[in-house]
Amino acid sequence: MRPSRAAFSSRETGSAAATPSSRPVAEPVLACRECDDPLERLPSGGYHCLTCDYPPSMQDTYIFYRCPDCGTRLTGNGEALTCSGCGTEYRKK
Repeated sequence: MRPSRAAFSSRETGSAAATPSSRPVAEPVLACRECDDPLERLPSGGYHCLTCDYPPSMQDTYIFYRCPDCGTRLTGNGEALTCSGCGTEYRKK
């Protein structure tokens, strides 16, 4: 059964009426402190920065959250994150 259009409205518009538990979950992205680019996960399980061309140590990395729909970095504090590109609200994983 296909959900009605109304079921998508709060997710698509990022409406403040969405409760924290009903918001989609944002996935964390590991990034390089040197160049700010996301790291690529290697088949061996490690990470590699394609821009700097080296495997950074954990001290050389940080985590940010990215919108799965448009790729924009999410902003916010606590558990609530908002996409400035498409306006969707997310919660941290």
